[in-house]
Amino acid sequence: MHKIFALRSPSRRVTHVCIATLAMSFVAFAATNTPAHAAGITVTTTADGGAGSLRDAITQANTNPGADVITVPAGTYTLSITGTGEDANATGDLDINSDITIIGAGSGSTIINANGIDRVFDLHSGASALQKLTIENGDVGSTSGGNIRVGSGASLTVSDSVITGGKALSGAGISASGPLTVERTELVSNSAIPIQGTGSTGSAISSGGKNSSLDLRDSLVANNTATGGNAALYMNGNGSVSNTTFTGNASTARTILVESFGSGADITVTFTHITVANNTTDGNLPGLGIAANLISPAALSMTIEGSLFMNNMVSGTSKNCAVENDGVITSGGHNLADDTSCTAFTQTGDLTNNSGTTVGALANNGGPTRTLALITGSSAIDAAGACAGTTPTDQRGFTRPAGSACDIGAYEFQAVDPATTTTTTTIAVTTTTAGSGAGVPTTLPPGPTTPDQVTLPSTGSNSGSGLLLALLFCAFGMLLIRTTRRSVR
Repeated sequence: MHKIFALRSPSRRVTHVCIATLAMSFVAFAATNTPAHAAGITVTTTADGGAGSLRDAITQANTNPGADVITVPAGTYTLSITGTGEDANATGDLDINSDITIIGAGSGSTIINANGIDRVFDLHSGASALQKLTIENGDVGSTSGGNIRVGSGASLTVSDSVITGGKALSGAGISASGPLTVERTELVSNSAIPIQGTGSTGSAISSGGKNSSLDLRDSLVANNTATGGNAALYMNGNGSVSNTTFTGNASTARTILVESFGSGADITVTFTHITVANNTTDGNLPGLGIAANLISPAALSMTIEGSLFMNNMVSGTSKNCAVENDGVITSGGHNLADDTSCTAFTQTGDLTNNSGTTVGALANNGGPTRTLALITGSSAIDAAGACAGTTPTDQRGFTRPAGSACDIGAYEFQAVDPATTTTTTTIAVTTTTAGSGAGVPTTLPPGPTTPDQVTLPSTGSNSGSGLLLALLFCAFGMLLIRTTRRSVR
């Protein structure tokens, strides 16, 4: 009896160990064999289609559950499979139907060229991001979204990139019916082209619709053309624009147009520390620099703060601001215009008909995008008050204020400017002369070096083998105990 009792205790201990081991193995198996909610895919060829291509990577990501990260190495990726109008990513543009982040090696290194056969990206659903890319040469004729189209069921964030050479009736650079964020990006040399009886809108960006919103910040909108049409930036929805420069753009009317019309179309738009300078128009419609158009019963709340308007010419005459129909512009203070057209600029710190402002040529003055630097002695310097609460940096990412107060516009003047020591990598884009104004230089800085998003593991694991080993161990232990007990008896 004593021997039997001695054997029963180890038996119980082995049983307990087996149960614990099996439980732990099962938990690990369940956790690691659950389908992964993200996958990392690396493009290995510049070809358009086939294994390892960007098109193939997007097709995989569209069918994977959860979010995916696609890494695109340096190179030029030219779309060549012709055919428009299908949304399965088989021909023409690259169709996105999932949560996908596409990361290049830098805007000067990774170039995705539509080659004029279609737009580059067409986003139908999901929350996507495009980072450190040049996206160029999309052409969709009389439809919208020359380089990128964001559908009402999708959202997009574009970072550290260049959008150039797009052609469309509306939104030649980007057309968005869903939420759009653009940061540290240059939108240059895109063309909104009208068709007979229909004027074009938004040579750089067109954002509008009940699901739309725009957050444009720390960016450059330059040298875009809207022949026979309206605006480098067109907004018919909620949004904010900050620390962004508009220059060298040409249109028949307006550089920035915000409008609200019809019932249920109430919108709120804010402009904070933008620079709108040296744009041209050849038409007779009101408002070259910025215009607010409101048709009742809609409502439009449009506020401008800390912003600089200068040398925006309508057929040779300066006209920075305009309101149309029931449109209203509200000043948040500390704005500057070099003519008298911005009649709303009557708040604290506002300066109108002020010709004491000078800016340099569009250049790389540090940071990820080019800027118009304020020149020593400019009346915009230290004239924006204590802005740091809402805009602690300027377009380049430099700290505000650098002097006794913040500066008006997208650029914060530095007495000793770190930009003088920066190095620029360049790519070439098509040059377009902006009306009667000077052509915008085509030297584009690369996107800054920023951490790539973490590539999450793909599905599958080795925990199944661990579970099998645990089962074998327990079976062997129990067999050994049983054998020993029999031999004792």
